[in-house]
Amino acid sequence: MIRNVLSSVVRHKVPRLILASSVHAAIGHLGGYEYPASIRERTRHGAFHRRTKIGVEDGPAASGLYGATKVWVEEVARTAAVEASGTLTAIAVRFGNVRADDDAKQSEYPFYLSHRDCVQFIERCLATKALPWFSTFFAISDNACNPFDIASARQMLGYKPEDGVDCPFPV
Repeated sequence: MIRNVLSSVVRHKVPRLILASSVHAAIGHLGGYEYPASIRERTRHGAFHRRTKIGVEDGPAASGLYGATKVWVEEVARTAAVEASGTLTAIAVRFGNVRADDDAKQSEYPFYLSHRDCVQFIERCLATKALPWFSTFFAISDNACNPFDIASARQMLGYKPEDGVDCPFPV
C-alpha cells in the first residue's frame, strides 16, 4: 500500500504528504510501560512522572510490533522526501488516542486526542507554508499527564490544543 501511495504522490507531484504514525513509535522511551493496562493502575505510573517530556528529537523507541511498523512508516516518509529532492514535504504525525465517541474519560488519558484537536492538527499541517522537507510531530490534546512534548507542533505549526484531560492521580 505504501509503495502505491508514494508512487502516486510522485507521479501527481503532490507537494505535501501527511502519514499517520502513532505515539507507539516512541512509547518505548517510557521504559517498562505496558500498554494499555499500566495506565489504569496507579502503582505503575512512575514513567509518567518524568521531569522532561519525550520529544521527537529523542528519536523512535517502538512499543511492540505495532510501534515498529509506525517507525517504519516514518522512515519511509523521510526517505520519500529525500528522494523527491525538495519537491515534497513529508510529515509523520504520531497520533495519540482518538476515540470514535470522543470520550476523554474512557480514553488512555495521557494520549487522548480529541476530534476537534485532531482536525485542527491536520488543518495546521496543510496550511503551514514553511516546513522542513521532513518533520515528525506528536498530535496530542493538552493533557495534564501527557509524557510527550508537543512544543514543536505548537511552534512550527501553530497548533493550539483546545481540549485535554486531567491526571487521575497527583503529579
